[in-house]
Amino acid sequence: METLPFDPDDVAGMVMFAEVARQRSFTRAAAVLGMSKSAVSARVARLEQGLGARLLYRTSRRVDLTTAGSALLPICLRVAEAAADARAVSLHAAQEPRGRLRLNAPVSFSQRWLAVPLANFVANFPLLELEITLQDDKVDLVGGGWDVVVRLGRVQDAALTVRRFAVDRLVCVASPAYLRRRGEPRRPAELSVHSCLRYTKAGPDREWSFDEYGGPAAIVVGGPVASTDGGLLVALGEAGAGVVRAPWFLVADAVRAGRLHRVLADYPCGDLPCQVVHAHGRRPPAGVRALLDHLVESFRVPPWGEPT
Repeated sequence: METLPFDPDDVAGMVMFAEVARQRSFTRAAAVLGMSKSAVSARVARLEQGLGARLLYRTSRRVDLTTAGSALLPICLRVAEAAADARAVSLHAAQEPRGRLRLNAPVSFSQRWLAVPLANFVANFPLLELEITLQDDKVDLVGGGWDVVVRLGRVQDAALTVRRFAVDRLVCVASPAYLRRRGEPRRPAELSVHSCLRYTKAGPDREWSFDEYGGPAAIVVGGPVASTDGGLLVALGEAGAGVVRAPWFLVADAVRAGRLHRVLADYPCGDLPCQVVHAHGRRPPAGVRALLDHLVESFRVPPWGEPT
């Protein structure tokens, strides 16, 4: 069977296509690659011609993957990572991390649990400058220009690299005063007659899931208050407004101090992965790599402990 001769330009085209797919922009990809936009566009077009398939939809505002592009992207990402590995022998890779890092992270989690690790990080790497933005909304990592984003929950984006640094558990809690007034729920189904304080950042949160009798059970909940801010819901729970389902890291201090009481402890209601996300593949810049490694090491034993 006759095979086509290997063209070294195919590798360059695959690397450039991977970067355009990551950035969703020829302009930003060209800036990252240190090339002109026209050169990158021409090389990707040559790759498409050689493959006989269109890989990208191009508009004046953004670039999207075609079906063929989505299928080819994982392969091209591996090629780009291999090329980066080959360049990692350069002197630059061995230099001490320096420059500015832009970090985006959730509000309540960062205020309570990130301050100490980040203080230690900047002390260990004095040539790095951290610019930190706190927000709970999902952000466009590439479009926003973030080097690293901390995300709570699962991330599904083939163009991003995800590294888990901890896993937390969701728990249900309520204040002692509320439980004296309304009684403590003994089974998940009993939540249907309780005031449940619902977190609506990702949706209406009308159903809470539990493991019951070895399988999942979805309980329809309701109550007078719903909010996009988890910290506010916990404060409302402490004030006796109802039952809160929240990550343990958010309520651990209040439970240990007696301001909140854990309920339905025998019925697990989900895990929450804590992850750092970036768009540099397996070989990120030295500063990004240093921050990722530092967070993983800092949370090797989660400081909030196990639910009690």
